[in-house]
Amino acid sequence: MEKKALGEERPAEEIRNWPKVATIILNWNGWPDTIECLESVERLTYPNYEVVLVDNGSVDDSVARIREWVMNRPGQGVKPKTPPKTSGRFCPHWDIQRKLA
Repeated sequence: MEKKALGEERPAEEIRNWPKVATIILNWNGWPDTIECLESVERLTYPNYEVVLVDNGSVDDSVARIREWVMNRPGQGVKPKTPPKTSGRFCPHWDIQRKLA
């Protein structure tokens, strides 16, 4: 069987067989670096991944700048959303004050 390069188009049923990979990106008053990181993730050729972007209470205009960048990505599969509420039982020291959605 011929191997395909990671970036080649693949049928949806084949992509579902790839393990799902999640990347968590944390921002805190560093929107230029965060956007650079997101642009790097956009270049991934792995077909089955998701990105979770968390702002850790930035006091600059990071949230607005990142939201603007995300919303200007039509057709990229970007879906800003608010994560479900958690009990904090597994990460009690997280200080997440703002969400991007």
